Amino acid sequence: MFCENCGCENPNDAAFCQNCGSRLNFGDPPEQAPVNGQMGADDPFGAPSYGMPDDGPYGAGDGSGFDDGFDSGGNRGYDGGFTGENGMSYDPIHVQRVERSKKTKPKEKRKLTKKAKAGIIAGCVLVVAVLAFVVAGRMVTSPERIVRQYMDALIQSDWDRAYSYVNVTESAFINKDNYIKMCESSGNYSQINNFEVTEMPAVYANDSSGYSSSLTKTFQISYTTSEGSGLQTMEVSLIRQSGNTWLFFPSWKVSITTLTDYTLYIPAGATATLDGVALGDDYKNSSNSDEYYDCYKISTLFQGSHELHMEADYCDPVDVQLDVQTSGSSYTADNLSYSQETINSLVENASQMIQAVYGAALQSQDYSTVQNYFSSDAQIQTSMRRRFESIQDDFIREDGSGVMSITCSNVTGWESYSQSQQIEIEMDYDFTSEYTHYTGYGSSRKLETETESGSDSLYVTYTLENGEWKISDTSIDAPYYFY
Repeated sequence: MFCENCGCENPNDAAFCQNCGSRLNFGDPPEQAPVNGQMGADDPFGAPSYGMPDDGPYGAGDGSGFDDGFDSGGNRGYDGGFTGENGMSYDPIHVQRVERSKKTKPKEKRKLTKKAKAGIIAGCVLVVAVLAFVVAGRMVTSPERIVRQYMDALIQSDWDRAYSYVNVTESAFINKDNYIKMCESSGNYSQINNFEVTEMPAVYANDSSGYSSSLTKTFQISYTTSEGSGLQTMEVSLIRQSGNTWLFFPSWKVSITTLTDYTLYIPAGATATLDGVALGDDYKNSSNSDEYYDCYKISTLFQGSHELHMEADYCDPVDVQLDVQTSGSSYTADNLSYSQETINSLVENASQMIQAVYGAALQSQDYSTVQNYFSSDAQIQTSMRRRFESIQDDFIREDGSGVMSITCSNVTGWESYSQSQQIEIEMDYDFTSEYTHYTGYGSSRKLETETESGSDSLYVTYTLENGEWKISDTSIDAPYYFY
């Protein structure tokens, strides 16, 4: 049972409210019909109007001035209630209840449905989830956190993880393998034992040093190493990416400043690979190439150590370790070595050339019999023809004296100089010459034959012409002998 005064719930058999002490209603009495069938004009809701009777000055007839609803014998009136001035009668207890119910009508308690409760819980969960998402997103995408994780990866030599933080456009030379090679060649990160990260102020955003702005962040790393060389510093810059992380948070990557362009000059006709990548026409710069060297330009390359491998016909393969540190630097491969097999072949060819020239000169043959040893260049051919004819003139003289035969032996040769597509061979050889000359004067003058043995030396320069080695210059001459 609920109290009509305060709304407190009480036991069904309670007479008074346990909260406010008001008498509890055990059931409404039957409604009293108004006298003469009318409601009080001054109270449309039936509130009692205590009228004054006509039998005395105060209307009670007993000197009280009120009609209290009791007769002179102490008995209730016609219905045990009050009679209002308009003739309506009221039960005082009923009146009290009605008035109390008007003033303190209890509020009804509405119980939430399961669906409503579920909706409230779901809403709370959603709010908590959104807050957690925002906090986690800001934490995960924090530029400082990215720098710290990048440094941790470098210190732990976790190159795969470190590479995942860098901002690079991959190419034949810019890739994870070469990045790892660059990190390993530095050899400094593993010695770092402590570091601090400080963001450079945004006020310098327009400076060429690239301090923090809306699109870039630059952090100074202060660190110490196990070598105990004192506090050292380095800078790590971040670049904001075009997309976002988790749709809403800025995405940042570490900017690699150790990138450079590089130029290579490779002997013409040779093939070369840099870090295992073949240098083909895509990298060749024709405007800077010439007959001796092919020029190759690498637009983007990690600083550090790189491996150059070169191969060329007639040469031994060459591997060169390049240390690239300065942007715009270059390397000229002048250390290609011709194979010993090639040198031996040219020495043999030069030996044959000497025998052929001497033999043709002794037999008064034409230059055309030996011209294939020499370059097809017109000027070279003219020069070699004159040399051949000079030897021929020394061997056979007008007075009938001269060389009758010559034999070369113990021919040796070696490379004295070389460059792209050109080799100079120096040669030593022994010879035995049979020749004639006149002795005496007048009638005693006569032609005698002698044999002379000796040694001589010469050089022979070979040039690669249409895939063949041809002699472009030589110091061959008639060997010295006595007359």
